Amino acid sequence: MSFYLPESISDRYLAFRLQTRRSRQVILFDAIEATVDDLPKLVKEALGEEDKPKRTLFERSGNVKTPVRVGDGEPKVIHRVRLTKTNRDVLTDLAEQFGAPSRTFLIVVALDAYLPKA
Repeated sequence: MSFYLPESISDRYLAFRLQTRRSRQVILFDAIEATVDDLPKLVKEALGEEDKPKRTLFERSGNVKTPVRVGDGEPKVIHRVRLTKTNRDVLTDLAEQFGAPSRTFLIVVALDAYLPKA
């Protein structure tokens, strides 16, 4: 599976990999597992969403899904990890469950929260 990280998070990801000597896959899994309880809130914050009413009666223009970019225009770096279909499905399910627009978005949010800041 491929995913793009903003350059600043990519640098932290690679530095953490060198420091800990863990694989990219293990770091990714650790980041998701370590932040899973906070991911709904972190995703909402990353999307700039405020708490919206759970029940709506009308179609609102703000409900139209548009692609979400991560990293504020920062250059992106592609990363690849080997995942089983089951693990890809877990990431897909978590992204849907927590309202992330994509698996990549979920991964960026989790890694940003998990990796040490410089």
